Amino acid sequence: KLKEASLFFSSAQKMYLLASDKARNAIHIIDILIADGQKANAIIACKALLIEIKGTPEEKTVKTMLNILSPPPPPPAQPNKKIPTKEIPAKK
Repeated sequence: KLKEASLFFSSAQKMYLLASDKARNAIHIIDILIADGQKANAIIACKALLIEIKGTPEEKTVKTMLNILSPPPPPPAQPNKKIPTKEIPAKK
């Protein structure tokens, strides 16, 4: 069923005229790739789609999908930065 759906959405992609419709359809194709276990292809599709839809409302959705599929690395550690601590007064 996933291959049939993928073929349907791939064919439909050529029929849409509005960029928002094409982006929505591409998101469906990415969902199918994820459901089919093709994580690497889904990541590639997300990155390619981000280039096409830069500055559109759909960009946030695709960025979120990409972050779930391939989380960004954590920020670098800052070992020289001291963490402020409260001093506990000594008991008398």
